[in-house]
Amino acid sequence: MQNNNVSLGKRLTLLLCGVCTVASGALIAPILPEIANLTGSEKLAPYAMLLPNLAMMIFAPFIGQLLDKYGRLAFMRVGLLGYALLGASGYVMVDNIYYLLGLRFAFGIFTALNMTAISTLVADYFKDDPQGRAQFSGYQGTFASLSAVVVIQLGTFVAAYDFKNTFLMYFVAIFFLILTYLFLTEPVRGVGNSIELKDTNTKEKVLTKDVLLILLTLGLGMAVYYAAMVYTPFVMSKFGASASSTGIAINLLTALSALSAFFYGKLKANKSFDFIYMTSFGLIFIGYALMGMSTNIVTLFIGCAVSGLGVGLLMPNSAVRLMSTVSPSIMGTAMGILIATVFGGNFSAGLLAAPIIPSLGYEGVFIVFGVIAALIASFYGIKNVKS
Repeated sequence: MQNNNVSLGKRLTLLLCGVCTVASGALIAPILPEIANLTGSEKLAPYAMLLPNLAMMIFAPFIGQLLDKYGRLAFMRVGLLGYALLGASGYVMVDNIYYLLGLRFAFGIFTALNMTAISTLVADYFKDDPQGRAQFSGYQGTFASLSAVVVIQLGTFVAAYDFKNTFLMYFVAIFFLILTYLFLTEPVRGVGNSIELKDTNTKEKVLTKDVLLILLTLGLGMAVYYAAMVYTPFVMSKFGASASSTGIAINLLTALSALSAFFYGKLKANKSFDFIYMTSFGLIFIGYALMGMSTNIVTLFIGCAVSGLGVGLLMPNSAVRLMSTVSPSIMGTAMGILIATVFGGNFSAGLLAAPIIPSLGYEGVFIVFGVIAALIASFYGIKNVKS
């Protein structure tokens, strides 16, 4: 991270606040079977993870426009406060699946506020240092994944006493909120206390051909990735695995994604965006093939680890590519669309998996999604050779 104008306090605060994004869904992933048992709704329980993503998909583009017009920090702070309060409220709402799902949808709006603001601030603070931005984006993914491992493990530990206690872990966002007042500053913006747009046709400016390809790739990638987060617990339950073992599997995926994200900056210095996409989806394909054909927990763990290596490259590669493509004057809008794509892809995981499960089971989800990853890897492999 070469930009000396970005203080250590700013960097650490942005890294810590990013934990909220990962933990928003991953924190409750190990307890989805318990939620299903309590509410008697195995079909609806996974949507406790998926509905926040729908909310983020819908609202993130509008949030991005607000960030461009009115600034970043106020919305980020509101997002962190709402994240803490609504996330923890699941403790009292979990008995009723419909109340819980409504709560989780509203929770997703506040998560979108936080995540969109973080992504935009990274672009703002590192706007004059592309290499530093690539490095920090990789470190951001690493820190978020490793921190999520800790949060998830703490959550599963708390769940051993009562799985409802897992929801109380969302209160960690209050600590992050305090840090934003101590270390973050509003970036210098354009005329009239709002960022001055160079073109009134902002939508056309953002959604170029290159940007649309980035968004399509990221959306499909996040759908493939989120299938592991949602359906791994159900595959493992067939092996009689406990919530603790499920947490270990998910932590393997997130920990290995952290490892690959850490080296993203160095990889990007020598390789093209297309090569990194090819590598990312190729690893996801191998991992999902192992998970889909696993006959024991060990093979499933290996699959989680391999696919995690691929997942770790996906988000920083897409974010850095987008940051280098769009104008700073509409960065908030661009990041909002990026976030909407991420969580739209996450939400679509359940929709895409729904027709697969009745005929092929949960294991079949990983086989089919692995094939999708293989096709994307092949596309970028050909594209990389031609370029």
